[in-house]
Amino acid sequence: MTRRQILFLTGFLASAAFTGAVQAENKLAYKPSCTPVYEEIVPLRVPNFDQAAMWKKTVGVQGIDRPRALMRVADGGTIAVGESLSYDEKEGLKPARLQMIRQDKTGKVTVEAYNDVKNLDHVVDAVLKKTAVVVLSSLSGGDMVLTSLNGAGAKKDEKVLHDPKRNLMPMNFVALKAGGFIILAQGTGRNSKGEPYTALLWVDENGKITHVKEYMPGVKSLPWSVRKTDDGALLVAGRVETENGNDAGWLIKAGTDGELIFQRPYQRGADATLRYAAATKDGGVIAIGDAIPAGEGDKAAWVLKTDASGNVVWQKYLTGKYSYAAVDLDVMEDGRIETVWAASPTSFGGRKFARAVTLTNEGYLLGDESFLEGSNAIPFRVIQTGDKRVMLGMAETGFSQEKREDELQYVTYDTWIMGMPELPAFKNPCASAGEKKLDDLP
Repeated sequence: MTRRQILFLTGFLASAAFTGAVQAENKLAYKPSCTPVYEEIVPLRVPNFDQAAMWKKTVGVQGIDRPRALMRVADGGTIAVGESLSYDEKEGLKPARLQMIRQDKTGKVTVEAYNDVKNLDHVVDAVLKKTAVVVLSSLSGGDMVLTSLNGAGAKKDEKVLHDPKRNLMPMNFVALKAGGFIILAQGTGRNSKGEPYTALLWVDENGKITHVKEYMPGVKSLPWSVRKTDDGALLVAGRVETENGNDAGWLIKAGTDGELIFQRPYQRGADATLRYAAATKDGGVIAIGDAIPAGEGDKAAWVLKTDASGNVVWQKYLTGKYSYAAVDLDVMEDGRIETVWAASPTSFGGRKFARAVTLTNEGYLLGDESFLEGSNAIPFRVIQTGDKRVMLGMAETGFSQEKREDELQYVTYDTWIMGMPELPAFKNPCASAGEKKLDDLP
């Protein structure tokens, strides 16, 4: 055997051994554990942008297009709602308009509609109710508005919500089966400079505020989202100021009448917030947010699992050479937890992109996907439509002439909607076994 053959064989064997070790390591790394680790820091890998997409669309005007809500439609398509601000070099930004984009199941845009709303500050959220898309927006001056659109994006109705006692900044809302809505808002007094607080407002179908429930008045708080559980409870995520002046993540679970089931702060690092919460299949709560470390380090992604009473079961901190902000959360039918994060470059450089991380109910990392569109991309929502996933965000499709730090940095961003590939099949090895029978022979 020649020296070249010996070197080749040695290198081949070493490569095979290395490959086998990596495969074995990966196999071990993805062996699920049914015992939760109470607290764990998980460094995420370098983002891989070679993820396949079913389809991708960017829609918008010359200016800022900022989507806020994404809804499934019965025909398998989606409706996205947000605000749009056209831009002119001489006149600057024009007033915000309500934007609605409808797509069929293949991703083809079938509706692109814009509506004027008097004194519109920004769109907050939208829900699909019967034959209308109901959009919640914030108005300048401390009021709110509910705007109803038909399937073609035309305005059907509009109801301004005014509270004489409070300035209200709406954050999120849910529709009630019996009719009407529950709106989550940050409130302040009309004639005072008191600390902003968290409130839930019950609104009937005629746009009248029928009931208001305040939580921790006198303590500074910022609510972020409200969601309903399958049993009809409300889960509110946000942040609250602690006695030492720091911000802590905050969860509220209440009945549909507003009565508390539990409310708890969760501290982490120097400051922390929880942005979205959802019920898990075992009756607990999963919440996502972001936390600033007490020492050096970038803002980390924070995933928190509690039991039905709000006690922590496990928590994960997803780190890497990016700063992360939580943007959406979905608990799938099979119990998997899909989280979506807006990743922003730090001192290491890079571009803004969307990161989707999938975990088991026990907190084990199953998947990590990264998506980029244009020069930069910022995600906002993800939903399941049948066996597919759809992500909504905004993408930088042009180049601004100068670097800006204010609102004008987004004048080259359009609404971005993407059909994501189906997740791999999953069978939860930690699920309880089926009911046993004594006589199970054929």
